[in-house]
Amino acid sequence: MHKQLDYLKDMSQLQFFGVCSFIGDTWGIPLDRIRIVFVYVSLFSYGSSVPLYLIAAFWLHIRQYLKRSRCLVE
Repeated sequence: MHKQLDYLKDMSQLQFFGVCSFIGDTWGIPLDRIRIVFVYVSLFSYGSSVPLYLIAAFWLHIRQYLKRSRCLVE
């Protein structure tokens, strides 16, 4: 049971927090600070940052897909 919960946690962090980890890796900001800022911005802006997060997540997945398809073509 414990392994299943760890797997679920890891997969949710990969899927849901991919945008935050990308920003953290790119700009060198700790991941926990980015998540806290996102939560505060979402609360104070009545959730208007959630669509921006979803757009960024979609863009990151499309970008990864394009990188993979370029590798297959070459």
